[in-house]
Amino acid sequence: MGAADPEPVLTHPDKRLWPGITKADLAAYWQTMAPVALPGIVAHPLAVLRCPNGINGPRFFQKHAHAALPAAVRSGTLLGQPYLAIDDARGLRAMAQIAAIELHAWQATEHDPEHPDRLVLDLDPGDGLPFFKVTEAAHLVRDHLTRYGLTSFCRTTGGDGLHVVAPLSGGAGWDSVREFAHETATTLTQSYPALFVATPRREARRDHIFLD
Repeated sequence: MGAADPEPVLTHPDKRLWPGITKADLAAYWQTMAPVALPGIVAHPLAVLRCPNGINGPRFFQKHAHAALPAAVRSGTLLGQPYLAIDDARGLRAMAQIAAIELHAWQATEHDPEHPDRLVLDLDPGDGLPFFKVTEAAHLVRDHLTRYGLTSFCRTTGGDGLHVVAPLSGGAGWDSVREFAHETATTLTQSYPALFVATPRREARRDHIFLD
């Protein structure tokens, strides 16, 4: 897409996606956050959660293209999986237009799908756990990754948990990265059993964090 390409049209800008938050608000948010958001989204295959009538209406995940998608949203297939992709802030505006309220990116790029470019550890707290314990857990994960030469950062998940994200050089394949992530979760669970658990079962996670 060139610099002269028009901005995607935003139809029904007053449609509410969340209580008190409209499609126009979502587009404005993406415009403001584009410099921060795009580096982790551009050229990464995406699956998106769409809520055409807001979060209280029907919702669905989409990875396949169809004729109704704006021109700023591309599509393709990698490793046998369909995906969507965007290239710039126009793509973010296009996602607002189709009421895509969640953008789920692969941890690898279109150009090198066999080699992850980041490691993401999901801290999923159970019922009854105060949020300061989740932040404490994120610091423990960060410190553990630092011992392996990985510099990480934290981001919110949109729910009650946190993600600890460590950029990778892209030299390791999926199997190696998955093995390291599993070993990290196992080590931290064994070292801090009062904080972490190894099972996602809701009853087991009460007052604990499932590290995924």
